[in-house]
Amino acid sequence: MLPKLKPEQIILASSRIRLRTNQVVVVRREGLEVVKRLSKMAGSRVYITGDNAPKSTDSREFGWISKDDVLATVIWPRMT
Repeated sequence: MLPKLKPEQIILASSRIRLRTNQVVVVRREGLEVVKRLSKMAGSRVYITGDNAPKSTDSREFGWISKDDVLATVIWPRMT
């Protein structure tokens, strides 16, 4: 999520999830928790992207993921 977030930066996230597009979320992907931006929603699926597109591994590579894989929404720092 460079340049918005730096490696190992502390974030505050809420598990009270009310998903909206353009929100930054914590997602479970291949056993890891990663921070990405929710770009699109369709039914029970979401499309996530990183802000640093050339270096991000995201839905542009692996496709849509289940909403169940979204663990939390980032509430600090504010990520608009």
